[in-house]
Amino acid sequence: MFKKLLMIFLAIVILSACSKDEVSREKENMEAKGMLLTIGEYQLAINTEDNAAVKALSDLLEEGEIRIDMADYGGFEKVGYLGHELPSQDEEITTSPGDIVLYQGNQIVIFYDSNTWSYTPLGHIENLEMLKTSLGSGNIEIILSLD
Repeated sequence: MFKKLLMIFLAIVILSACSKDEVSREKENMEAKGMLLTIGEYQLAINTEDNAAVKALSDLLEEGEIRIDMADYGGFEKVGYLGHELPSQDEEITTSPGDIVLYQGNQIVIFYDSNTWSYTPLGHIENLEMLKTSLGSGNIEIILSLD
């Protein structure tokens, strides 16, 4: 009886380790395909979230870069139409400067200040100084691409 229980326990541990390895490999593959945000001469790395919207956006970017015209809104963000519908999992969040989110499934928003609203998080840019410099004031064009 003890031997059977020990064998079952070992089998569960081994199977659990295999699935964790597979998850780790999948995560590494996703991280290896980073996204870039280009604004004029500035190129910024995006630390992406792990969700269906980011996966769908990555799939679109496999076909080529996406250009988006962005406009200031509310004195805390730049917003522009993506030209595609992505799956959204909106949740009420308080954004921080550098956050990139999906709004209403078809708009990209880049924050240079904070706001609380329902969004689907896409990622974050760590280099805030370069982000603020590149965003400037007024309308801009951004380019999203894979790294």
